[in-house]
Amino acid sequence: MTVSLTNVELAADRTVLTFSIVDADTGSGPALAQLDAPAPTDLRLDGLRWHSASLGNLRPIFSNGAGAQQITAWELSLVFDPITEPAREVSATITALRFRPESPEERGQILEGDWSFRFTPAALGAPASSQLTVDQQHSADGITFFVDAIMLAPTHATVTYRIASQSGSNFESTEIMVQLADGTQLMPKQIDNHDGAFVATFPPFPAGATLTIALAPILVEVSQPLTLTFPIDGRSIASAAEGTQVDLHTPLVVAGEQFEVASVTIQEKQFVLRIQNTVPDHRGSLLLRYPGENGVTLTDNLGNQYAFSGASTNFGKSDPLT
Repeated sequence: MTVSLTNVELAADRTVLTFSIVDADTGSGPALAQLDAPAPTDLRLDGLRWHSASLGNLRPIFSNGAGAQQITAWELSLVFDPITEPAREVSATITALRFRPESPEERGQILEGDWSFRFTPAALGAPASSQLTVDQQHSADGITFFVDAIMLAPTHATVTYRIASQSGSNFESTEIMVQLADGTQLMPKQIDNHDGAFVATFPPFPAGATLTIALAPILVEVSQPLTLTFPIDGRSIASAAEGTQVDLHTPLVVAGEQFEVASVTIQEKQFVLRIQNTVPDHRGSLLLRYPGENGVTLTDNLGNQYAFSGASTNFGKSDPLT
């Protein structure tokens, strides 16, 4: 295996070393296509320190010929803390390359080596990057969007931001976008989460451009009480054979939307109810998901209550809740 240092990126918030890994002798050793991401113990560092628990990215390079594409090389990008002493020589030595097993019956392989790379950051003459403190926030619909800083570098730009909910709920999306004055939208190449502070990496922003940074459409998971009581005539299902689905279509209107118990199926050890929003309001800002562990109660005409064992639904508003 041949390992080459192809690029060094020196920025105000990080240092990125990019390596190329190719197989000079395809007739022996582990298959290049099975190369796996390195572990921290696979590198020996001097003057460099890992930026976070996420070491970096491993990207395959495919052949350009006709037919089935094959992996001809790998691009390994490792992310370190910014250089604080540019006049000091630093080094990174890869001591092992890991390979995944080609089948479940096999074991992965480790190829040991001593691929060492040294350089002095100040001698590279890399263009300087600039860090801009923004410290702005905007709130709407119970969500506060904080933009802390923008870092501009010759090869990329990063936006550091945070998102907070007044209800303390979980977010199912944390992506942002940048819009230029002419309406062009820029989407991030990647987003890293550093303990709640997100760093989105973009292509370089145009010089002198006016930027609008906004949250992409966001879904917030909010747990709140909502009582839906469906009267079910037990006589209509008592005579049904086990496992037979009995259609009911008992409607209940909530906030202009119509929910129905579409059917009930009696099985040996459980009742299965299918509840569906038959008149969904897709313009609404609320989406009814599935209830929590203690969110459903089934009571018969004698007052007996039956334990709730689980629920499932798809994402859309009109998908049935089972």
